[in-house]
Amino acid sequence: MSNGATAPIATRRPRFRRASESPAFRVTEDDIEIVRQIAQHRFLRSNHIAALVGRSIDRTNDRLCNLYHAGYIDRPSAQLDYYPAGSAPIVYALGLASGARRNFLVEIDRGSMPITRSDFSQTSIERKLRCYLAANAARLPERQFGWKAFRVLTVTSDRHRVHSMIEALQSIQPPGAAGSSLFLFIARDELRASDPLNAPWRGADGQVRPLL
Repeated sequence: MSNGATAPIATRRPRFRRASESPAFRVTEDDIEIVRQIAQHRFLRSNHIAALVGRSIDRTNDRLCNLYHAGYIDRPSAQLDYYPAGSAPIVYALGLASGARRNFLVEIDRGSMPITRSDFSQTSIERKLRCYLAANAARLPERQFGWKAFRVLTVTSDRHRVHSMIEALQSIQPPGAAGSSLFLFIARDELRASDPLNAPWRGADGQVRPLL
């Protein structure tokens, strides 16, 4: 027999637009592991995330939903072009609470290219750095890709080479000068020992800088 009370109706959150109010929840170690996996793989479907973190798909979807609406991760809207009816597991990527995205260009250096050359027509690390600085000053990434900001991540063979690259950058753009904050450097073994979010990336001043 009904006592006249009405059960509250759960509000369904939008799938590809963040809710106006962030959900109240506590970030757990499982959540941190989810973000790490997304950072490592760049794009992951919800069922793949569940397999990687060893949790049920229902629990994983619940945590992904909270993380998305709180702004920690993103649901790229481009997937709607392929699955407009929502029939496939959602793809996730890293995101910011503002809805903005971070853009990175990655250089994998094997240690064979000279840091500098007297003949600037030949390839060198210094020439690469100057090309990135010139492209940024001319706002080419913004005109071609819509990137208002980006960073260049260089993974190289060892720490000595990291130091040499930073010295080359300082000879072009001293720390604090326009464009010097574009670059972050790391040795391959340092990156392998951590994950991209917590790895000791070094900036133009040689100090450890956060990736995000």
